[in-house]
Amino acid sequence: MYSALTEQAHRLGCRVMALNGLADHVHLVVSAPAKHAPSEIAKQFKGASTAWVRRAVRPQQGLSAEPFGWQDNYGCFSLSRTHLPQAITYVDNQKRRHETQKLWAEWEETDYAA
Repeated sequence: MYSALTEQAHRLGCRVMALNGLADHVHLVVSAPAKHAPSEIAKQFKGASTAWVRRAVRPQQGLSAEPFGWQDNYGCFSLSRTHLPQAITYVDNQKRRHETQKLWAEWEETDYAA
């Protein structure tokens, strides 16, 4: 899936600075051109990764290609240059952070009320 997300980033003119996740979610740090709204970038990433899972993963597991889909919500944060290294480190260490429960709650919350 990471390759599908990276390819989509290149198509959008984004630079992937960090990409990591677990079975149920992914974190990305990207530098994106101002011409793309964050909601459009999230939509494109979710679409590309959903297509990849439906094509590459589910059939190998003997499952229908259709049921997989991401949740409707996502989080998006704008970072200053001074906070960028900290965000990259957080994403790079995602699996270990979940194992030790040393998480940034606002980065893990996905059920925000609209």
